[in-house]
Amino acid sequence: MNLDEKIQHELLDDAQHVDELMGNDVGMFGMVSKSYRGGLGKWMILATVATIVVSVAMVWCGYEFAVAEDLSERVFWGTCLVVSVSMQIALKQWSWMEISRNSLLREIKRLEIAVLRLSNKVESE
Repeated sequence: MNLDEKIQHELLDDAQHVDELMGNDVGMFGMVSKSYRGGLGKWMILATVATIVVSVAMVWCGYEFAVAEDLSERVFWGTCLVVSVSMQIALKQWSWMEISRNSLLREIKRLEIAVLRLSNKVESE
């Protein structure tokens, strides 16, 4: 039996174990909470606070835009509204990219463990 056949055989044997590992997913709320405890946790907290501040500013700018009577006021508050919406989009996108990065690192570590176990089994034979 060559090395490729051994690897394929071991992967089939370990499929159940890998399925059990994959079944332990923490879900969306778990992924979000883990991103606050990861390496960039303090940045996630800062981004969340900034997102809340920008959201309040966005609502305020929208209100001021709606009640503005003068054209120059509408242009000012409309510009502020567009800028705050863009800032909120950027902050939320960064936060979700960080959550995705943490999830991807978790899957890579799972794969490393599976490959290490497989290589240990192949070496022991």
